[in-house]
Amino acid sequence: MLSMEGGPDMGARTVHLVTTLGLLALFGCAGEPAAMSGATGGNGMVKIDALAGKTWGLTQLDERSPAPAEPAVTVVFEKGKISGSGGCNQYFASVTSPSPGKIQVGPVGATKRFCVGPAGENEQRFFAALAKASRYTLEEGRLVLYYEREGESPGKLTFTPRPADR
Repeated sequence: MLSMEGGPDMGARTVHLVTTLGLLALFGCAGEPAAMSGATGGNGMVKIDALAGKTWGLTQLDERSPAPAEPAVTVVFEKGKISGSGGCNQYFASVTSPSPGKIQVGPVGATKRFCVGPAGENEQRFFAALAKASRYTLEEGRLVLYYEREGESPGKLTFTPRPADR
Protein backbone atom coordinates (compact mmCIF):
# COMPACT_ATOMS: atom_id res chain seq x y z
CA MET A 1 0.00 0.00 0.00
CA LEU A 2 1.29 3.46 -0.83
CA SER A 3 1.98 5.87 1.98
CA MET A 4 0.76 9.41 1.75
CA GLU A 5 3.51 10.67 4.07
CA GLY A 6 5.38 13.63 2.65
CA GLY A 7 2.38 15.52 1.32
CA PRO A 8 -0.49 15.02 -1.14
CA ASP A 9 1.73 15.13 -4.26
CA MET A 10 4.01 12.38 -2.92
CA GLY A 11 1.36 9.67 -3.48
CA ALA A 12 0.82 10.68 -7.12
CA ARG A 13 4.59 10.76 -7.73
CA THR A 14 5.00 7.33 -6.15
CA VAL A 15 2.26 5.86 -8.34
CA HIS A 16 3.89 7.45 -11.40
CA LEU A 17 7.32 6.09 -10.40
CA VAL A 18 5.98 2.58 -9.77
CA THR A 19 4.12 2.62 -13.10
CA THR A 20 7.24 3.79 -14.96
CA LEU A 21 9.42 1.14 -13.31
CA GLY A 22 6.84 -1.53 -14.11
CA LEU A 23 6.77 -0.54 -17.78
CA LEU A 24 10.57 -0.47 -17.94
CA ALA A 25 10.70 -3.95 -16.44
CA LEU A 26 8.06 -5.20 -18.85
CA PHE A 27 9.77 -3.83 -21.96
CA GLY A 28 13.21 -4.72 -20.65
CA CYS A 29 12.18 -8.38 -20.47
CA ALA A 30 11.51 -8.37 -24.17
CA GLY A 31 15.29 -8.08 -24.64
CA GLU A 32 17.15 -7.97 -27.89
CA PRO A 33 15.72 -10.04 -30.74
CA ALA A 34 17.56 -13.31 -31.36
CA ALA A 35 18.68 -12.16 -34.81
CA MET A 36 20.48 -9.23 -33.24
CA SER A 37 22.03 -11.07 -30.31
CA GLY A 38 24.02 -13.52 -32.40
CA ALA A 39 21.77 -16.46 -31.56
CA THR A 40 19.73 -18.21 -34.19
CA GLY A 41 16.24 -16.79 -34.28
CA GLY A 42 13.10 -18.37 -35.60
CA ASN A 43 13.95 -16.91 -38.99
CA GLY A 44 17.55 -18.18 -38.87
CA MET A 45 19.14 -14.72 -38.98
CA VAL A 46 22.40 -14.19 -37.12
CA LYS A 47 25.13 -11.60 -37.08
CA ILE A 48 27.79 -12.43 -39.64
CA ASP A 49 30.39 -12.73 -36.84
CA ALA A 50 28.60 -15.92 -35.73
CA LEU A 51 29.74 -17.59 -38.97
CA ALA A 52 33.45 -17.10 -38.19
CA GLY A 53 35.64 -19.77 -36.68
CA LYS A 54 34.33 -22.58 -38.89
CA THR A 55 35.13 -23.96 -42.30
CA TRP A 56 31.86 -24.38 -44.15
CA GLY A 57 31.73 -27.06 -46.87
CA LEU A 58 29.41 -26.63 -49.86
CA THR A 59 26.80 -29.40 -50.02
CA GLN A 60 24.36 -27.91 -52.53
CA LEU A 61 25.41 -25.67 -55.44
CA ASP A 62 21.77 -24.84 -56.16
CA GLU A 63 18.46 -26.63 -55.74
CA ARG A 64 19.19 -28.74 -58.84
CA SER A 65 22.86 -29.55 -58.20
CA PRO A 66 24.38 -31.25 -55.18
CA ALA A 67 27.99 -30.20 -54.74
CA PRO A 68 30.59 -32.90 -55.33
CA ALA A 69 32.27 -34.14 -52.14
CA GLU A 70 35.68 -33.93 -53.82
CA PRO A 71 37.22 -31.62 -54.57
CA ALA A 72 35.72 -29.80 -51.60
CA VAL A 73 34.35 -26.28 -52.04
CA THR A 74 34.66 -24.29 -48.81
CA VAL A 75 34.14 -20.86 -47.30
CA VAL A 76 35.70 -19.36 -44.17
CA PHE A 77 34.42 -16.08 -42.72
CA GLU A 78 36.85 -13.71 -41.03
CA LYS A 79 36.49 -10.05 -40.12
CA GLY A 80 35.60 -8.32 -43.37
CA LYS A 81 36.61 -11.15 -45.70
CA ILE A 82 35.86 -14.65 -46.90
CA SER A 83 38.24 -17.20 -48.33
CA GLY A 84 38.37 -20.88 -49.14
CA SER A 85 38.65 -23.40 -51.92
CA GLY A 86 36.57 -23.24 -55.07
CA GLY A 87 37.38 -26.88 -55.76
CA CYS A 88 40.47 -26.13 -57.88
CA ASN A 89 41.66 -22.69 -56.80
CA GLN A 90 41.95 -20.82 -53.52
CA TYR A 91 39.79 -17.70 -53.51
CA PHE A 92 39.20 -14.60 -51.41
CA ALA A 93 36.82 -11.65 -51.33
CA SER A 94 35.77 -8.82 -49.07
CA VAL A 95 32.45 -9.25 -47.29
CA THR A 96 30.18 -6.90 -45.40
CA SER A 97 26.88 -7.36 -43.64
CA PRO A 98 24.82 -4.16 -43.42
CA SER A 99 22.41 -5.99 -41.06
CA PRO A 100 21.87 -9.55 -39.82
CA GLY A 101 20.79 -11.71 -42.73
CA LYS A 102 22.14 -9.32 -45.40
CA ILE A 103 25.49 -9.82 -47.14
CA GLN A 104 27.54 -8.05 -49.79
CA VAL A 105 30.47 -9.89 -51.35
CA GLY A 106 33.18 -7.92 -53.15
CA PRO A 107 34.90 -9.09 -56.33
CA VAL A 108 36.16 -12.66 -56.00
CA GLY A 109 39.89 -13.11 -56.56
CA ALA A 110 41.46 -16.54 -57.02
CA THR A 111 44.67 -18.34 -57.81
CA LYS A 112 45.10 -19.23 -61.49
CA ARG A 113 45.28 -23.03 -61.50
CA PHE A 114 43.84 -24.44 -64.74
CA CYS A 115 40.81 -26.64 -64.10
CA VAL A 116 38.93 -28.69 -66.67
CA GLY A 117 35.78 -30.76 -66.58
CA PRO A 118 33.11 -30.68 -63.88
CA ALA A 119 35.42 -29.33 -61.15
CA GLY A 120 36.28 -26.26 -63.25
CA GLU A 121 32.66 -25.73 -64.31
CA ASN A 122 31.39 -26.03 -60.73
CA GLU A 123 34.04 -23.63 -59.51
CA GLN A 124 33.00 -20.99 -62.05
CA ARG A 125 29.33 -21.43 -61.13
CA PHE A 126 30.23 -21.17 -57.44
CA PHE A 127 32.30 -17.99 -57.90
CA ALA A 128 29.53 -16.38 -59.97
CA ALA A 129 26.87 -17.24 -57.37
CA LEU A 130 29.06 -16.13 -54.46
CA ALA A 131 29.63 -12.73 -56.09
CA LYS A 132 25.83 -12.25 -56.29
CA ALA A 133 25.08 -13.32 -52.70
CA SER A 134 22.69 -10.91 -50.98
CA ARG A 135 21.25 -12.80 -47.97
CA TYR A 136 22.26 -15.54 -45.56
CA THR A 137 20.57 -17.68 -42.93
CA LEU A 138 21.39 -20.54 -40.61
CA GLU A 139 18.84 -23.32 -41.05
CA GLU A 140 19.18 -26.38 -38.82
CA GLY A 141 22.95 -25.88 -38.55
CA ARG A 142 23.39 -25.27 -42.27
CA LEU A 143 24.55 -21.98 -43.74
CA VAL A 144 22.50 -20.87 -46.74
CA LEU A 145 23.68 -18.03 -48.98
CA TYR A 146 20.97 -16.69 -51.29
CA TYR A 147 22.11 -15.17 -54.57
CA GLU A 148 20.31 -13.23 -57.27
CA ARG A 149 19.46 -14.94 -60.57
CA GLU A 150 18.16 -12.89 -63.45
CA GLY A 151 14.50 -13.64 -64.18
CA GLU A 152 14.32 -16.42 -61.58
CA SER A 153 13.80 -16.84 -57.88
CA PRO A 154 16.98 -16.51 -55.79
CA GLY A 155 19.43 -19.41 -55.89
CA LYS A 156 20.84 -21.06 -52.78
CA LEU A 157 24.34 -22.16 -51.87
CA THR A 158 24.07 -24.56 -48.91
CA PHE A 159 26.99 -25.31 -46.58
CA THR A 160 27.55 -27.48 -43.52
CA PRO A 161 30.32 -27.06 -40.96
CA ARG A 162 33.32 -29.23 -41.80
CA PRO A 163 35.22 -31.09 -39.11
CA ALA A 164 38.36 -29.29 -37.95
CA ASP A 165 41.51 -30.28 -39.84
CA ARG A 166 43.83 -32.45 -37.83
